[in-house]
Amino acid sequence: MEKVLFIPASYDEDKQKALESIGFWRGSMIKAFYDADIHDPRKIEENGKVVGYYVMEKMALVISNSEEGIMKLKKYVDLGFTEIVLTKSSPNREKFVKLLSKQIIPEFKDTGIQ
Repeated sequence: MEKVLFIPASYDEDKQKALESIGFWRGSMIKAFYDADIHDPRKIEENGKVVGYYVMEKMALVISNSEEGIMKLKKYVDLGFTEIVLTKSSPNREKFVKLLSKQIIPEFKDTGIQ
């Protein structure tokens, strides 16, 4: 059976910038919105403001270097995920793609991760 993980991801050498650029995902980190019948993105965004940077860093892939990215992704590989989909929210898309393709993804070539 395939085990697929969808996770918001953000990269910048400045961790604070990486966290700030992923901030619009805060509302998705509140479990109650999955149980309640709330669909208005303005309400979700407003309530998501209570989610702090510490929680965002724990629930998303927020990294400032390749070593951190490898370590955090390895945790999911070790849990048995067979595919990891990163929803990119980095301040600079090109820098994140280069970091992934040249430094992070090669570390997982023998794991079968896609």
